[in-house]
Parts: sequence; structure tokens; C-alpha cells
Amino acid sequence: MSVESHHFAPDNRHVVRVHNCIDLKSKITERYTLALSEELLVNPIGKVGKSIVGHNRAQLMNEIKISSHLKSEIGYIWIERYQAKKDLFNTEHVAVVNLYYQLN
Repeated sequence: MSVESHHFAPDNRHVVRVHNCIDLKSKITERYTLALSEELLVNPIGKVGKSIVGHNRAQLMNEIKISSHLKSEIGYIWIERYQAKKDLFNTEHVAVVNLYYQLN
């Protein structure tokens, strides 16, 4: 869990955000790992709009080790983001493809 503090200068508003993340990671083979995580971001102090929930994210990631220095991640992220001006949640669907190269 992490806690962040934000101060918005234009409207002199102070917000404290609490971020909680739960991860499950399973090494299927030597080269393949499957990860599932859920993140909840709330604003218990200085909330924006009527909801204290700012974001809710769930993701599924497949990590594939291609070589000792190269790995890829392929996954999906579902995001529910609160829009204070409209007082509603927008749902986003994101496909993720990452490629990592380790120098050492």
C-alpha cells in the first residue's frame, strides 16, 4: 500500500490518495510467467466529486523470457476511472505489449 499527497494550486485543493495493489504471480515454466493484479486508488481526504474511488484497475500479464537479456510482456488491463465533472465511471480496455532488454 502506498499513500500520496497532491496539492492542486488553481483551486487550492489538497487530496490524499491511497493506493492498494494485490498481485498474484505464477512461474509456469522457466521461460513463462503469468501475473494477475488488482489496484484500487481511493481519495479518503479531499475527494474529487461524490466518489472516493479514483481508479480501479485489473490486469492480466504474460511474461515470456526470450533470452537471458530479452523478455516480453503481453497483457490486458481493465480500468474503471472516475470522472468527477460528469459524476460517472468510464471503463477503458487496454492491450499491452512490452519488450525489455537488460544491459548487464
